[in-house]
Amino acid sequence: GEDGHIWGGEILIADWEGYDRYAHLAYVPMPGGGGAIKRPARMALGTLSALGLLDHPGAAPLRSRLQPGEESTLLRMVERKVNSPLTSSAGRLFDAVAAIVGIADDARYEGEAAILLEAAADLSEAGGYEFALVAPPQTDPSAPLTIDPTPVLSAILDDVAAQIPVGVISMRFHRAVVRCIVRVCEAATKHAGTGYVALAGGVFMNRIVFGESVRELSAAGLDPLTHVRLPVNDGAVSFGQAVIAWARRHGI
Repeated sequence: GEDGHIWGGEILIADWEGYDRYAHLAYVPMPGGGGAIKRPARMALGTLSALGLLDHPGAAPLRSRLQPGEESTLLRMVERKVNSPLTSSAGRLFDAVAAIVGIADDARYEGEAAILLEAAADLSEAGGYEFALVAPPQTDPSAPLTIDPTPVLSAILDDVAAQIPVGVISMRFHRAVVRCIVRVCEAATKHAGTGYVALAGGVFMNRIVFGESVRELSAAGLDPLTHVRLPVNDGAVSFGQAVIAWARRHGI
């Protein structure tokens, strides 16, 4: 992203000429950089540490599964900002949750932890957590809205400590993500003067998130758009870049 951090988990107001980053997930560190993608337990540790939740009783199972000396090494990396880039990626949040609930401390391929978390979801569960939305500071009112996952992760840790079934926790998390998408998109479309919401990114490969988002956005009176001939994930990014370059070249 333009600030040097790894972007993702965001709502953009955009056309072919430019964009405004209306909202994004709060930044958290990735201890070990790309290594955190291969080991979601690292992502979970860095996220909980950044949000002040590492000492929660619900984090004890995760911490107990770490290798000897791993926690202290990773926390030093985060503290000293050594190979610990900041990210707002939704995928990394899914990874962190998967590790916190004990589904996947390691991933054999990118996205495996999130896939397992989705597969574990109890679709009969009706409850859901809630993200917090933090308005930009008065000193910089044009800054993006921050989507704070602290309340969601705190509630997950409460449920882990209470030994709530993983399937229930997973569904509550998925529902929190959908509610947040709809809530922020309602505000963003009102701000932008449009009713269209384009759904893109790896998180929408998740059938629960995708299906519920389409349904809830439509129920809110918005028009969700999704891919037909292109993949919903990063596979369409280069195509989008080419479209923008073409539009700028031709003055469209």
